Amino acid sequence: MNKLIVFISGLFLPLSVLALDVSENSEIHGFAMQSYVYSPDNPYAGTASRDGSFDFREIGLNGFVELSPSLRVAGQVLSRKVGEVDDGALRVDFLLLDYQFYSSPESMFGVRLGRVKNNIGFYNSSRDVPSARPGTKVPESVYFDSFRDAFLSVDGINLYGALELESGFLSWEIFRGNKKLENPSVEYYMFGGAPAQGGMNDIELSGLSLSFSPNKISGLRLAASALQAYAKFDGAQSTDQAQATLEQSDALQNAAVQAVTPVSLGGLGLSYGSASFFNYLSQASQAEIANNPSKYVTGLTFKTLYTLWSIQYGFDDWLLTAEYMRLFNSPTISMVGTSTQQTFDTDGFYLQAEWFAMDDLSLYGRYEEMYLNADDRNSEQFSFDYNPSHGFSKGLTFGAKWQLSSNWMLLGEMSINDGTAWLPSYPGIEQEAIRKHWNTYSVAVSFQF
Repeated sequence: MNKLIVFISGLFLPLSVLALDVSENSEIHGFAMQSYVYSPDNPYAGTASRDGSFDFREIGLNGFVELSPSLRVAGQVLSRKVGEVDDGALRVDFLLLDYQFYSSPESMFGVRLGRVKNNIGFYNSSRDVPSARPGTKVPESVYFDSFRDAFLSVDGINLYGALELESGFLSWEIFRGNKKLENPSVEYYMFGGAPAQGGMNDIELSGLSLSFSPNKISGLRLAASALQAYAKFDGAQSTDQAQATLEQSDALQNAAVQAVTPVSLGGLGLSYGSASFFNYLSQASQAEIANNPSKYVTGLTFKTLYTLWSIQYGFDDWLLTAEYMRLFNSPTISMVGTSTQQTFDTDGFYLQAEWFAMDDLSLYGRYEEMYLNADDRNSEQFSFDYNPSHGFSKGLTFGAKWQLSSNWMLLGEMSINDGTAWLPSYPGIEQEAIRKHWNTYSVAVSFQF
């Protein structure tokens, strides 16, 4: 029974900070976090971070109204400023109608309609609440920020439930809907720059998440999540336009025509150069397309299945967490009017330990890895001229959280990175020379009520 109560409370985790009671059946909550980020080696979300930048902040206001014992409305507005990646515009983070069809001491079942957070893994649904994160940010190896907007929530339906079993406590969610992409981070991540025309405006999402806490092992939590995504590139340039751009390329004007050899397309890792693909182009033409793919996109359909396996164990003053992510990707891309389809898998994992040294102080450490192509650990297919280490990342993070009062918290964190798979992409990053080895340092203060 106690686990069921905890689960019901967890359904509204983004709302579970210190509350401001408006009436008997409604509350308003809020949070704000201001960060200072210093990234001397690579521009983290913008060039300002190389010299240290305060251009990182989050402000949220959320609440709910209980219309009846089984029906409530909940929502949150959020402003998120992340260097040059996110401009801080106010947006509706979630807004939903929640109806609980059935509830008993042993089980419950309900439905949410509207814009609903996707409960993927341990942190996706609460990643925007500073107090709910393990540090200044969630583990990038499985929650990488370039796809945050794509996987965060859906406009659709979410069914959820919980069941108290003899062996333990089981909770589940099933969801389906669409998500409007509000910034070009996905295109920048794939192509290394803004496409000449068009973009991915909407993504179709459906998913499932399960969580189980066995009775025989106190403090253990197991979870599994799956999310299927489908997106199509809209408004792309015509083949004639792409061919004209290719013919006018400075690289081709100054290059001799050579034999066809295989090349690869940066962030998507698609290899070209076979007798049946681009066999009418010179090596210089193929190299120009590979080095500047965003200029020559004439179509794209992207399908992926995101799976996440999670385990967490708490004992004494420790909380140990590990998650493993695998994406099964199947993109079909058209460059200068010629299409090809390829499949590859992406994987990542992290191991994390949190020590609650005192009531108001916790320390944490995390090691993580991510590979855009799980079968190509050397990252030969995934690279850009300006960013040759785009295909993988390894990172070691250390940090501390100090709860100054019930409302105020101070955080400090440092990350040592090898590879740039989770370096945030932003307009203008293609003008920078990205280093393989890079560190970031951050300090943040948060307030919540």
